[in-house]
Amino acid sequence: MPRILVSGIKYALDSYMKNHGDALKLFGHVELYCIEDIIPFYDRRSGSNLLREIILFNKKISSLNVDVIISVGPKVGFLSSCAKLFVGCKHIHWFTGQPWSTSFLPQLTLSWWIDLFILLGSNAIIFDGPSQKKFFLGFFPFSLFRNAFTTPNGSISCVNSSLLSAGCSYLSSLESPESSSVFVIGYLGRLCYDKGLDIILRLASEDVFTKNFKFLIRGPLDTHIGRKNYSKYGSNSLSNFDSIIESLTHLPNVDIETSHCDPIEFFTKIDLFLLPSRREGFGLAAIEAQACARPVVCSDIYGLRDSVIHSKTGYKCQDYEAYVHAINLLRNPFVYKSFSREAYVHACFYAESVFNVDLSLLYRKVFASLHLFLAK
Repeated sequence: MPRILVSGIKYALDSYMKNHGDALKLFGHVELYCIEDIIPFYDRRSGSNLLREIILFNKKISSLNVDVIISVGPKVGFLSSCAKLFVGCKHIHWFTGQPWSTSFLPQLTLSWWIDLFILLGSNAIIFDGPSQKKFFLGFFPFSLFRNAFTTPNGSISCVNSSLLSAGCSYLSSLESPESSSVFVIGYLGRLCYDKGLDIILRLASEDVFTKNFKFLIRGPLDTHIGRKNYSKYGSNSLSNFDSIIESLTHLPNVDIETSHCDPIEFFTKIDLFLLPSRREGFGLAAIEAQACARPVVCSDIYGLRDSVIHSKTGYKCQDYEAYVHAINLLRNPFVYKSFSREAYVHACFYAESVFNVDLSLLYRKVFASLHLFLAK
């Protein structure tokens, strides 16, 4: 029976890979390992201890007699590719988004070269969404001839049933947002430039809406992302990120907290979910918002093209004017109710019961491509 090890940082395993263990049991003995448990001094953003990290990781893989490593996250993928080279196990990597996607020349970034190394050092690759796969293969066309997969619904993870329950309750008692004096627009996620906080600031500070609006913003502050990727949006904007956060905190119509927040508690407080991100893997946060029957207004980028149905469950925007127009349209009570219902229906395709079947089908294809078959 093959020994399968699933590895990533604790956040990734807890957030994305909880359902993968059951799906993989069909193929062998499965163990999920947080990389922090294997390498106590692990730092996903530093290479100062890289040689020691490679040695420790290879030692662990060798001691466990691992046949297949399934990795998530770029640095864990890099370590797993090294293990494939030195230990001889097979390697499957989940790509969940490319930091270099916002760069004017990706080849200048370290993250591009890491992804190239992972691509060369893996037996199969899985993408968190069809549009991400299309984007990625555009930069690495030779990988068209490799084993590249996505799940049938595109996502690496499913929607929590409690979110769908909250959405069902919301729809059953849905009152027009028109009955409220304030329409609440929410953002939930990391607070960094790549997530489009500058666009949210402009929307909140300019008088562009037909009704009263309030912005609810929650998420941990992350000033690292986007600063070292030769952003096509300009280094000057990146250096002003701190001033963006400060400006948001001083606006009277913005309620911002730089901390983690319970998704259900958050989504029940808003009318519309805003995600003007410059890069996403799949856009699971958008699916979670739709599970709570909240329409989504987001950027028209890879990842979000998979998770939002334009003009049905939300709007995908290419410029600032499109955001203003979309939000004003959804303030109409009849449009809002229709989009809320469609958003909930769309999110049901990502329910746990549906996702588990899709995930099992995916791994059957992946393991067949590696000539590894069902465990007996």
